[in-house]
Amino acid sequence: MHVTTSTAHRVPHAPSPHEGTADEVIRWWTRRFAQEPPPLELPLDHPRPRERRGDIGEIQHSLSPALLHALRQTSAPPMDETLLAAFATLLHRLTLGDDLVVGVRTQSLARHDAAAPLQSPGRVLPLRVFPRAEQPFSDFLRDVQTARRDALAHQPMDLQQLLALVPIARDAARPPLASVLFAHTRDPRSCAADSDEARAASNTAHEDDPPFDLALSAVEQNDALCLALRYDRALFSEATTRRWLGHLEVLLADVARDAQRSLGRLALLSEDDRAWIAELERGPVKPVDESRLIHHRVAEIALAMPDAIAVSSMTETRCYAELDAQANRIARYLRAVGVRCDVPVGVLLPREVRLPEAMLGVLRAGGGYMPIDPDLPLARLHFLVEDAGLRHVITSRAVRSLLPESVALHVLDLDEHDDALHALDGTALPPSADDATPESTAFVIYTSGSTGIPKGCRNTHRGLLNFSCSNGGESGPSAGTVVMALAASGFDASVGELAMGLSLGAHLVIVPRDIATDGRRLAQAMEEKQARLFFGSPASFQLLIEAGWRGHPDMAVVSGGETLTREMAAALSERAGRVWNVYGPTECAVWVTRSLVSPPPPRVTIGRPMMNSRFAVVDAYGERVPVGVTGELFIGGPNVGSGYINRDELTAARFVPDPEATSAGAVRYRTGDLVRWLPSGELEFIGRNDDQVKLRGFRIELGEIASRLEELPEVAVAVALVRPVAEGDNRLIAWVQRTPGQIPDDATMRRHLAANLPAYMVPQAFVVMDAFPLLTTGKIDRRALPAPSELSSASAGAYRAPTTPLETILADTWARVLRLARVSIDDNFFDLGGHSLLASQILATLRSEHALDVPYRLFFEAPTVQQLARAIEAGTYQTGTSQASRVPRRVANGVAPASIIQQRLHLLESLDPSRREALVHSAAWQLAGMIDASCLERALHAIIERHEILRTRFDVIDGVLQQRVAETVPFRLQRFDATHCATVERDPIVADTIASFRALPFDLSAPPLFRALLVQFRDDQHVLVIVQHGLVWDGASFDVFLDDLDTAYTDLCRGDLPSWRALPVSYADFAIWQQELLTSDVMTRHVTWWREHLGANPPVLDVPGDRARPASPSFAGGRVDHVLEASTVALLRRVAQQRGATLFQFLFTAFHALLHRYTDQESLIVATPMRNRARTEFTQLIGPFTNTVALRSQVHGELPFVELLRGIRDDCLHAVEHEAMPMELLGQDAPEVRALFSMQDVRERRRTLGDCTLRDYPLPTKTATNDLMLSVLESGEALRLTLVYRTELFDDATAATMLSQYASVLHSAAESPEAPVAQLAMSAPPSEHDPSEAVGAADTRLRTIPVASARRAVTWSRHRALAPITLGQHVRAVADALHSQAPTTCLVARLRDDAARVVLQLAAAHAGYALVVLHPDDSDQYVQRVAQHLGHAALVITERALPSVPNHVTYAALTGETDRAEAVPECAIDATHVAMLEATAETVLLLWHRAPALAEAVTAMRDALALAADECVLDLASPEHDGPPLVALAALALGATRCGYDDVADAEPQELIAHIRETRPDVLVVTAEQVRTLHDGAWPGEPALRVVVRGPVDDELGQWLRDVVGHAVCTVAIPELLGPIAVGVLPCLPMVSVLPSISARVVDARGHDAPAGVRGHLLLHGSDGASLLTAHEARRLTSGDRIIAVPGPSTPWIVGAARRFGELSLVLQAVAAAHEAAYCHLADAAGRRRLVAVLASAPAADDAELRRRLRALVPSWAVPAAFVRVDTLPRTARGTLDIPAVPNPWSATTNSASRRLPESTSEQLIASVWRELLTLDDVRTTDNFFARGGHSLLALRCLEQIRMRTGVRLEPRTLLFGTLERLAISLDEALAAAAPARA
Repeated sequence: MHVTTSTAHRVPHAPSPHEGTADEVIRWWTRRFAQEPPPLELPLDHPRPRERRGDIGEIQHSLSPALLHALRQTSAPPMDETLLAAFATLLHRLTLGDDLVVGVRTQSLARHDAAAPLQSPGRVLPLRVFPRAEQPFSDFLRDVQTARRDALAHQPMDLQQLLALVPIARDAARPPLASVLFAHTRDPRSCAADSDEARAASNTAHEDDPPFDLALSAVEQNDALCLALRYDRALFSEATTRRWLGHLEVLLADVARDAQRSLGRLALLSEDDRAWIAELERGPVKPVDESRLIHHRVAEIALAMPDAIAVSSMTETRCYAELDAQANRIARYLRAVGVRCDVPVGVLLPREVRLPEAMLGVLRAGGGYMPIDPDLPLARLHFLVEDAGLRHVITSRAVRSLLPESVALHVLDLDEHDDALHALDGTALPPSADDATPESTAFVIYTSGSTGIPKGCRNTHRGLLNFSCSNGGESGPSAGTVVMALAASGFDASVGELAMGLSLGAHLVIVPRDIATDGRRLAQAMEEKQARLFFGSPASFQLLIEAGWRGHPDMAVVSGGETLTREMAAALSERAGRVWNVYGPTECAVWVTRSLVSPPPPRVTIGRPMMNSRFAVVDAYGERVPVGVTGELFIGGPNVGSGYINRDELTAARFVPDPEATSAGAVRYRTGDLVRWLPSGELEFIGRNDDQVKLRGFRIELGEIASRLEELPEVAVAVALVRPVAEGDNRLIAWVQRTPGQIPDDATMRRHLAANLPAYMVPQAFVVMDAFPLLTTGKIDRRALPAPSELSSASAGAYRAPTTPLETILADTWARVLRLARVSIDDNFFDLGGHSLLASQILATLRSEHALDVPYRLFFEAPTVQQLARAIEAGTYQTGTSQASRVPRRVANGVAPASIIQQRLHLLESLDPSRREALVHSAAWQLAGMIDASCLERALHAIIERHEILRTRFDVIDGVLQQRVAETVPFRLQRFDATHCATVERDPIVADTIASFRALPFDLSAPPLFRALLVQFRDDQHVLVIVQHGLVWDGASFDVFLDDLDTAYTDLCRGDLPSWRALPVSYADFAIWQQELLTSDVMTRHVTWWREHLGANPPVLDVPGDRARPASPSFAGGRVDHVLEASTVALLRRVAQQRGATLFQFLFTAFHALLHRYTDQESLIVATPMRNRARTEFTQLIGPFTNTVALRSQVHGELPFVELLRGIRDDCLHAVEHEAMPMELLGQDAPEVRALFSMQDVRERRRTLGDCTLRDYPLPTKTATNDLMLSVLESGEALRLTLVYRTELFDDATAATMLSQYASVLHSAAESPEAPVAQLAMSAPPSEHDPSEAVGAADTRLRTIPVASARRAVTWSRHRALAPITLGQHVRAVADALHSQAPTTCLVARLRDDAARVVLQLAAAHAGYALVVLHPDDSDQYVQRVAQHLGHAALVITERALPSVPNHVTYAALTGETDRAEAVPECAIDATHVAMLEATAETVLLLWHRAPALAEAVTAMRDALALAADECVLDLASPEHDGPPLVALAALALGATRCGYDDVADAEPQELIAHIRETRPDVLVVTAEQVRTLHDGAWPGEPALRVVVRGPVDDELGQWLRDVVGHAVCTVAIPELLGPIAVGVLPCLPMVSVLPSISARVVDARGHDAPAGVRGHLLLHGSDGASLLTAHEARRLTSGDRIIAVPGPSTPWIVGAARRFGELSLVLQAVAAAHEAAYCHLADAAGRRRLVAVLASAPAADDAELRRRLRALVPSWAVPAAFVRVDTLPRTARGTLDIPAVPNPWSATTNSASRRLPESTSEQLIASVWRELLTLDDVRTTDNFFARGGHSLLALRCLEQIRMRTGVRLEPRTLLFGTLERLAISLDEALAAAAPARA
């Protein structure tokens, strides 16, 4: 805060002592009051009435002659000035005001002689003075003199004249400008206070005065001073004004003693006053047995009443015995891990029954209970943990991930350690020195800090015990009382609820947050639980009252947390027998005062001090203030805490020595609260003396909010205040003075505060100003800060009627649809409650009744009547006559073509019968009330008769699906009587019955495709279930059905026929109209728009699942639900509306953000259903109108959410205009849809059936047509989110986490709509391992890798085998030969012979050399380049001589000839030398792996292979894998046989298969490409074989491999780390499984933990503190701590290792002379992933020459298989290579030679049908019908044409999945099978 105080702000005094001209007088006075002074706020005894009543009282008092004499002795100025200064000082002390205006009679300003008449009225002039508490009285007296002389110098001017000149605010309740008057006269005659002369002087002095609150008249005589105080009886009592006169006398006596004393230190209290105040300050004194602390007393309760309910929630219950035992177990556990007296223990738990168990467990272990609210912002929660120095935390699985990873914590997870806890003794711990004492910390609560840093308050067991004992009487519970615990766990009230309730034997009901903040549900819960006591804030009471809570006469209500108004006290008194208002700061044990406010007194107070408490209300100097005067409250006694954690200076400032305490070291707490004593002996709360307030029960440091705002560079100064916006409605508002040149926006400020402060400390409104208004003192004039509405450019104007015919049409239509009496042309459609569905109804009405075809988007671009009318007039939206645009009704019933939607559904069912269940709709409702089943059956039958579609059968005629309407169809309502079922058995029996009813198949040729079941539970309770096929129904049909059903049932029960209005058309009419629409220009425009919107090559959504995608989907589905509370929905709706969007568009955008976070795809395809009922003729029809359309959106992590919202909003608006186009018309351009979003508004859905009420009855979801379908149901103020998912892809836990994360994204986007998508909050998972725990976890015993003896050969190549003895000879010989070479430290080896590689690897390890193994195909130039990079220390070893390499030797020269027979030497592992180097993707980058890591990696590989001694390992991957020889070392170290194969890269499939058969291995190690080779070679596999694949394989290959072998795993490696980083059991994706000394995390682009399920990069932490951010993409499973490695476009897989192309792209660019160059992987014609070089603007060159030049510079694997040349590199929004946009060199369009022309008779026949239907010229055998433009409308015609020409009906599946060649084969087979039958 930048607040300046300077005398320059003071009002200037006139320089002239003489009376000026009239203009000068006016200028001086207007200047003097240019800034309006604040009103004088005297402490009132009664509320100020709205208007003054003029009821004046008066008291008189005479000063003693001695005092008068003393004043005359010490006061040089005249007595009137001394009295005036003293009176102003008294006003200053009573009000704490530093800007006072006192009305003074001019006769008191002028010099009077003794003969001046007493009755001279004179003028009343406002005298403005500025007292300061630290100012000496003598100085202030001089200021008063100066002000008086200035006023005299500028006469004549009185108060009334001044009010006419100066714009002073007028208030009928207050005197204007000056509310107090001072008058002084001298009378030489002797005058007693009660003499006739004194009374006459007093009366005449005031008879002409304007109305003042207070007027002091002083009559000075020679021997006495008579004072008369007149006062407004409506404001003050006589006792108060009499005390004030007494205070004035004491003050004058102190002035007489020492006029140099400061104004703040002048005495006011007499001895009698002090004695009375001392009586008020002390609460009742009662002894407390401190040997029995709270947790002891709960144990006593458990012994006395063990079976009594102690605590319950909405779902769980604990008796006192269970509570006591579990608390003891927790205490034993905590004590075992080091918790002792005064050790804080964090408790991070939701509001549940385990919360009191945890609290008691902590107290019994001796620790300090520190509750942590899980709903806190993550940054604040982490700060609390770190600031408190927590080392122990109790939590649960649901919220454990919120804990910071940077703090080493011992976590007691009540879920994870449940078994361990229950194994502990549940009896009490024996007494110990570690037990808690009365002085030790019982609990720690954090509260906000004025510096911006929260502070932790320590409270003692003594204080908690005294609090509980204080409430044991009438204001607290007794044994068995049901107490509702509502307070958030992070606030001291929650501790009070638990401690007080349990220690007094009450039944504590823990209310979860979602219920505590929902008035309706809370009222219901209180009634169900029969609650009789609860603590809450006025805000929570308001929720209850608005929800209709009735209370109970035996209820006791305790109000605290914020000011309780008299109106609220009255409302509570009507609902509860006792209402208490309590007060207590966090620094004291819960509350320390209480006041009974039922029935409500005239003034609601906070009451008196509670038991054993001592108060002091003092001024700034620590002196007691008079009764009625505001001062700061100090609290002493046992309830006072012991200070702040880590805030010694603040503790010393706030917890000050208690001078009146009897015990040594006692302190009292300086609250900062302003209060005043009332004559009744109770305290009235006034406010804060700093920036701290309480709002809705939360304590808020306004300074902390301001400090946080001032952290932003755009904000220079900030102020936060609580302002009332309506009666009883206070709001938190922030004002900011902007930094010059910058403009802070609300979103930035809100986002910054939300990240650092709790939600309740984020202001509801922000006001940005150029400069703050200042007081004359230089301080910010907070009263002058404008309200937010005052700066708003928009105001709620008056009604304006339409002025044009079009405005009249629009206003009338809006009013009719919105059900309003009238609509102003300035009204905003969405402000009036409009939404997208109502907008569609209005557009349909305009189209049908007024021939206006208005685009949907216009509603958003022009949301008022006037704006929309102007937009329509500016456009061309006339459709002609309304009659011409109507849908014609067909002349006769009977046959009609099926609609496009019906044809699509029928084809899907024909193509894949497994979809059949997914195409059937069902719903159920619970009927409350008596039901007439016969009338219900007749009503259902009447609906079938009304809607032709329900009487329709479906047939395929000449390849075309037709619908035929029957005149009548039979229908019977199925019934099931469940009244005879036992209660326990009833639910499963009913569930099975309904499931069987839903599972019954439909016969499409036997209508109705609709059935209903009525289940009876009681006479007045039923469930109605309806099931219908998708061919006759859609989601909107439910609304039509319920309306029709209620009408028909109600009328039939009365004996009448259904009173329906005739339907204008039928569904068959719609189908015919739609067929005609297909050939219109309108449909052409639709198709054009959709093709442009979706673009070429629409991406396929790839949400990572828990399992690989099966080749044949089952469409089995599950569902999870989540409810967004009304307050959240209101926020979402408000934010969406502010951004010009609907709630649907906001929710839809958030779904895109979630999918992007999961997939990292920047182009997303998400479908959404469109109602497609834009015409009024269709609104009342049952039938399948809904058209599901796919929208393509671009999203990237850096894109602000509001920008994404804007783009998706525009796409949605345009899509509505083109909703009539079926996706089938796009043919091969139609995108694959894997995710769908829908929202249904059922707020106006019919909820009655006759006299019964309807309520949704949920049915289990069994099918899922999409991978993910998120549906939103808007049935009231809340929203129900439902995520339906394919169970073959996702676990239940994954779906639940995904939905929870979606809710988090919604909250975050609403709070910070400007935030980038990547930064929207999602719950982050914990790290898989704590890096601190990984230190030292490696197996340090593995210092050598022994090569054991084996019975078989231990290694062989294609040409030879090495027995163990021979291997030892070769290793020894090579090691000796290496020592004889020139000094070297590392070896570079390029060997093709597999056995030679193994020998060299072992010899290098034995001799202590680092080894670089290059690929056999690496060029000589590349070998030379690596050697040059290593320098002279490198020795190059190859099989043939390299003359160009100076330091070189052949492998044959190293081995020589040896006949020595000796054992294989152990390969000593020395931690000081490098064991292995590895050449990576970068052309000269070498990674150094030290020996201990190699040993550890060998062990990990051995475990991954599951090796056993004497087993055979066939390693086919090593020649292609340039990594460490882990397989060889692992096999040899265990005594297994390790086999290899030379030239494996060139081996044909049959060669590899033959080699596997010959070797007969137990374990086979292959690459992913070799798996495809084996698959293509039809390898039959081996049932007992274990296969390890280096690198992940695709789903299809993984499933195949798993089927042909006994066990298959895939491993993933990276060059930077020895050993695999991930292992997966096929066909599942690989799980991250790193070395024991390494921990793994998944992080996002900012380095933060990525949420569960969301892709991120794999971050590895080593035990030595080093970290490695890998290029690997991974994601953490939602169902646990496991991590899945996910290959992505940025991390291509090369033979099992992830390679990055950093420098290689630059090398490629230089070699090809390209403008840009990049690498990627694309699938070749055989489906193999091949390396492709993409060259932009490169000159023509021979590919072979490019490969030759590259081989000299890069590893062999980096030489591309193909080159693709483009003009510019296609890039994503983030600048990365857009791989889907890269042309595939092996695609059919690129290589047309692979596309064979039809040759056989069947091929040519089918090709002719395709050419005819698809209007094609060229058809090839590799073509697919749908890929060439076919769709469901043409598929059945194609099959029918083939049937008509051949007599064979083919299965639709062959058309969907096969090529023309495959279809011809099926046709030939069918013809061959039919031939015998014909014969």
